[in-house]
Amino acid sequence: MTFQFEDDYCGNGIQAKTRKQAIADGLLFDTTEIAKKMGIPYPVALTASVYQKYVRIPAGKPQNEIGWSSGIVYVLSVAIQYSRGSSDSVLFFKISGRRRYKDPPVALKAVCLPGDDEEPVITIMMPNEN
Repeated sequence: MTFQFEDDYCGNGIQAKTRKQAIADGLLFDTTEIAKKMGIPYPVALTASVYQKYVRIPAGKPQNEIGWSSGIVYVLSVAIQYSRGSSDSVLFFKISGRRRYKDPPVALKAVCLPGDDEEPVITIMMPNEN
């Protein structure tokens, strides 16, 4: 299975990469260990846009990126339980909370597709990403 990423910066068009390559290149961020602790048996990764917008902590801030990742994966685990396997994708909402819950909830999408070796893998992305 390959992922296709638009190269917005260099104008090189669409690039196809395996999931492993995408994680190594920083296009996907692996949260599998967090997901396992929350009962999700499949590898889970965030797209770079989700990571940059909702997880990455600006330099000098005394916060923990693992905590933000955990929040996203936790809400996904609840959404999966309520979806009861009815689809290979789930739209869910995460309470933002970066500014003490003044931000509105954000919509995220999780898709379960075959990975590099045809195993089930989950990717958490923005609703407009594929």
